[in-house]
Amino acid sequence: TADPGRAPVVPGQPDGIIHCFDVFAPVPKDQWRDAELTEDRLEFVRSWLARAGLSHRAVFHKGDSAEQLAACRDQIRGRPADPNHPERHTGGVDFPLIDGDHTIKGALRDLQALEPMLNPGGYILLHDTFPDQCGDHLGPRHIIDHIESVAAGLYQLCELYTAPLNYGMALLRRIG
Repeated sequence: TADPGRAPVVPGQPDGIIHCFDVFAPVPKDQWRDAELTEDRLEFVRSWLARAGLSHRAVFHKGDSAEQLAACRDQIRGRPADPNHPERHTGGVDFPLIDGDHTIKGALRDLQALEPMLNPGGYILLHDTFPDQCGDHLGPRHIIDHIESVAAGLYQLCELYTAPLNYGMALLRRIG
């Protein structure tokens, strides 16, 4: 039997697909990381997924995450499940991770682009929520501190403390 708490799969799309939105730019060394990655990160990630036998589970969207999310919104949401309720769709997103542009504007753009695809009961994981620990990234902290003005009544918040280096994470659960 089907799990009633689980969103249905978009017809023609395999179950358990991860959509990855990133610019896939090189990663330089800095005060937060000892190593750098100068090669094409998209090909690097694809090669590791292929080695693990998981290539069929990932779809990559190279470019600005908010723009790419908007461009594939209809594909990810799927078709209307019921003609009498066009707001209900056969797909959607259950568990996105926001860890891209860490500015306030960038984090809000990602949240706003993702929001129309997030299924009720779905969770959003925000990374780098403690600016003093992760390079003064203010965007995720801003969302947490202002969730009621950003999306009043739509989310429950749960902050997570990670150790030993506490960049911070938070879960937002969509309730409305």
